[in-house]
Amino acid sequence: MDFQTPANRLQSSVAPTICGLEVGYNYGYTVIMKTAISIPDATFKKADQLARRVGMSRSELYAKAVETFVEAYDHEKTIETLNRIYGTESSELDPVLASLQTTAFSTEDW
Repeated sequence: MDFQTPANRLQSSVAPTICGLEVGYNYGYTVIMKTAISIPDATFKKADQLARRVGMSRSELYAKAVETFVEAYDHEKTIETLNRIYGTESSELDPVLASLQTTAFSTEDW
């Protein structure tokens, strides 16, 4: 299956080849999705410096940042679900279990 954008098709039709492989500009590490974003200049400069410092491209840095942000929201959704499920249950210890724990702690050497 061929996932080429119009720009990649144009590049393919005019790009020189060596041993059947295209030589030329790398239009990105993915042919499935490319996007443009607007960010403040100060944020762009900090991100650019960080990408250089850790040895990755800006695209990789932005992709990793978005992935991390999305995962954080996935964790929040899981916590919300667990809170909803267990929100109706009492959080108090069973009196018998509480008594056993108190007894066990009194014999422990702190």
